[in-house]
Amino acid sequence: MEEGLIDRLLETLWLDRRLSQNTLNGYRRDLEKIARRLSQSGRTLKDADEADLAAAVYVDGEQRSSQARALSACKRLYIWMEREGMRTDNPTRLLKPPKIDKNIPTLITEQQISRLLSAPDTDTPHGLRDKALLELMYATGLRVSEAVRLSFGNLDLDRGCITTLGKGNKQRIVPMGRESVYWVERYYKEARPLLLKGRSCDALFVSQKKQAFPDSWHG
Repeated sequence: MEEGLIDRLLETLWLDRRLSQNTLNGYRRDLEKIARRLSQSGRTLKDADEADLAAAVYVDGEQRSSQARALSACKRLYIWMEREGMRTDNPTRLLKPPKIDKNIPTLITEQQISRLLSAPDTDTPHGLRDKALLELMYATGLRVSEAVRLSFGNLDLDRGCITTLGKGNKQRIVPMGRESVYWVERYYKEARPLLLKGRSCDALFVSQKKQAFPDSWHG
């Protein structure tokens, strides 16, 4: 019975909207999946209510994109069923798709990276500091927020590594690489004392106006 219902929907979608076969196959897979889940509680696509469908769609551990796709297929089904007089209501009307993270990183070219790393004027204390920070971030993959929280105690220049706290407050040891070690060591010996002007500060990266590294890169 469920198979026949899905077949009729897909035939209508093909005739009315000329959807591609791949799209129709996707709808079939999702609707068959939801039908199987409903059957476990003795329900069907034809008689399921909002709570039944919510339980069948929002399954713990399943990717949100899969849940959103299944809900979209269900919405198509019940809009069609209501239009055809098979149901007097649409149980998916109030169901919302889960939020899907869309944080897609922006890729930059090797040439752009090279220009960025060579931008600071290393003849000045600020430039040497920025150069050391950029090289450290490039070598270790640290985020800005992680890098500016470092203290000198986090560094082991002899071994060429740093200890930092990442997500979930988990400690990790990250290799720095020779180039990064060279610039951090130069900054620490040559520029950092000039920026601090005799003040004491635990932070590795500092400015003249503030002891800790400022929100802006030009302190």
